[in-house]
Amino acid sequence: MTRLVSTALAVLVSTGILPLAAEPLGIPPTYMQRVITADVPNGDAITLRAWVPGLDEGFVPQGLTVAEGQIVLGAYKGVEGSGCRLYRLDPGDARVTGTFDMPARCGHAGGLAYAGDGRLFVSDTWVLFELDLTKVFGPGAGESAVVRQVSLNFPMRGSFLTYSGGALWIGEYKKPGTAQMWRVPLEAVEKPAQPRGLTEADATTVLKIAAASQGAAFDGSGNLWLSQSSSQFGRLQKLDPSDGRVLAEYRAVAGIEDLGFDAEGLLWSTSEAGSRRWPNWPTNYPFVMRFDPARLQ
Repeated sequence: MTRLVSTALAVLVSTGILPLAAEPLGIPPTYMQRVITADVPNGDAITLRAWVPGLDEGFVPQGLTVAEGQIVLGAYKGVEGSGCRLYRLDPGDARVTGTFDMPARCGHAGGLAYAGDGRLFVSDTWVLFELDLTKVFGPGAGESAVVRQVSLNFPMRGSFLTYSGGALWIGEYKKPGTAQMWRVPLEAVEKPAQPRGLTEADATTVLKIAAASQGAAFDGSGNLWLSQSSSQFGRLQKLDPSDGRVLAEYRAVAGIEDLGFDAEGLLWSTSEAGSRRWPNWPTNYPFVMRFDPARLQ
């Protein structure tokens, strides 16, 4: 009977239909004493949830993207500036299949984006890293996996990141006040107009976006999705990238961070609520999550 139940659950997970009572996948951190928040906004749209890796070590999840069918999660340790790590996760069960410690210059890893052809980008407020995905999670991966490091100059800040149509979209976290997002062609990343690195002059589009934006991703129809959050709230927005007009808006779990769409059109994200750095937030939900956008209300 146990085997039958396990098989049935595996089928439900693989088809994106996860029973609401199902336990989170993975192993909970040893410090976790609080009960997981049972009722989160749009919880019915979450079809998979798994414990964020590295919680016991003090890692706080931030950036996320989908690369070659795998989930890549970025996190910083303890407090910003204490080091960053990338985790590669199997999308079927969120099992960790590889790790990579970022160069010492990385202190936040707020945004991840995959541009295809093995080009993985990590934004870290004032620096943009390009990594060779074919090397990042290989044995003994180190500096050889780092293709380039490009400085970001004010007002351009790389709080989060996404990719579409030959360009990176670099977004800033700002609260309070309206934030900005810059579309920067890959050619400019490879050869910025200024020797000191990327500036606003390298951007072909600048969008005004909501305060407290934390992550971004493009869906299969070309819509730009953003997340906004704090310890008190979470939100998802679908935007027209041509003018930043909000097409739809949905409540989400507090602490929601970066976003990524997989080949099936499902939306992946993570929340830092309940990480070791933020153990006393009203919401306790330190998971990697998969959403079915069709279920969002």
